[in-house]
Amino acid sequence: MVNWGTKENPGITLNLEPFDGASCEGAAFEFPDNDKIPVLLRALRKREACDPTDLQVLLADGRSVDAKVYIYEGVNPLGSTISTAKKAEMILKARGTSGSALDYVRRNFEGLHDVGLEDPAVTELWQAVQALRG
Repeated sequence: MVNWGTKENPGITLNLEPFDGASCEGAAFEFPDNDKIPVLLRALRKREACDPTDLQVLLADGRSVDAKVYIYEGVNPLGSTISTAKKAEMILKARGTSGSALDYVRRNFEGLHDVGLEDPAVTELWQAVQALRG
């Protein structure tokens, strides 16, 4: 809530949530084994507001590797509990310590597009925001 909104005008974050049978396409990063990994994991823990889950991921070259994946399991998952239209309304009102929720969603939508990925939920949300903005 703090990064992209306030208690009065809460923002949203775009998180992975667990769903049976679901899959996710994205990028995997490999880091050398060294003493900086705990620092990186602490920074990611703070940013993602959850601990990573250890999962096997399938790389584009066909290899399966162990990875740390951030799947939100916090106390405020929105998922399907709130309509896309309501989320869009929240986004247009919210601003937190890291900036506006509108900029956050726009950057995520454009970032996915720039690397050739599309997340239907992010696209639907961005289109709903654009529709409200006129």
